[in-house]
Amino acid sequence: TTLFRSLDSTFALAYTRRAMAAGWSSSEDPEYASSMLRAGALNHGLARRESLLVAADSIRGALTVPRADTGAQHLVRRLLATLERASREYRSDPAVWYELGEARYHEGAYAGVSDQESWDAFNRAVALDSSFVPPYRHLLELTLLLRGPGEARSVAERYIARTDSGVYRDAARVTSALLDPAQAGGAGAALTALTPEGL
Repeated sequence: TTLFRSLDSTFALAYTRRAMAAGWSSSEDPEYASSMLRAGALNHGLARRESLLVAADSIRGALTVPRADTGAQHLVRRLLATLERASREYRSDPAVWYELGEARYHEGAYAGVSDQESWDAFNRAVALDSSFVPPYRHLLELTLLLRGPGEARSVAERYIARTDSGVYRDAARVTSALLDPAQAGGAGAALTALTPEGL
């Protein structure tokens, strides 16, 4: 934070990345909302793609402020419309589809978005770039819900192969073990994977 402020305290993209880092650790981090709102205030002079993503982040930041349900629903509709526009303009961009998936997954229920629509966005992101790791987390959950254990295990294995550490990878390993019909005592194997020997 100190470094980028000393270089350029008006660089909107730095604030969005700081928000992303804070959000992955805890969306309760005060830097999460304040960084997104600050990025929105500085959203000028950027390329079209970056401007749309920063605008979406600033709307997410506004959603963290307590408000009446009608106000929240209006912001959710704006968030989804912004990211759907981005997905139409940048159809081959996995990060754009991931951001749309995140909005549909976390806020879409307020606008009648289905689990299938969330899955579609995450799946599109992975189809465009299978090495892009962020979409796998929710894609795994939604695939288990919508497509069943066989497809979910495939997603888990692809996720495991593309990331080298972290609690989400460990969760994917446990999920894969639980979903593997070939493993006798799948639950036991999954629990073994959580031990220091299995990690």
